[in-house]
Amino acid sequence: MTTELIKISTDTAGFKLVPVIDGLFLVSEIAEKAKKAMIPGKIYDSDVFVRELAGILRANGFRTGVFNLFSILRRDGWLCDRKGMEWNTPTSKSMELELFKSNAPGRPPRVTHKGQRFFVNHYALNKKGKLS
Repeated sequence: MTTELIKISTDTAGFKLVPVIDGLFLVSEIAEKAKKAMIPGKIYDSDVFVRELAGILRANGFRTGVFNLFSILRRDGWLCDRKGMEWNTPTSKSMELELFKSNAPGRPPRVTHKGQRFFVNHYALNKKGKLS
């Protein structure tokens, strides 16, 4: 039987030594916290508006506001950029990927749970989408 200490990341800014015996963690709670710490912003199970997605992205380190996020989503082809009734409606591409749910025409779209995870990975974790 071998005993060793390994360093794992905690949800606070640091590391914690965890005892390991024969390759098994003794404290499984800490390993779960380390897994959850990878995405610090809360991703909701329900659909959210784009303004709430902006808050989730900010919590994950992508500095943006609501209006800037709409511009980024239009520029990257996730929302329509045609003036009129189609302004800020989800494109067929984003609807096929089930990133958005569209309400009645003229109403803001809602971002699905799948869409929230996608945009956090696409923008916040990869630091993409900066307007030039």
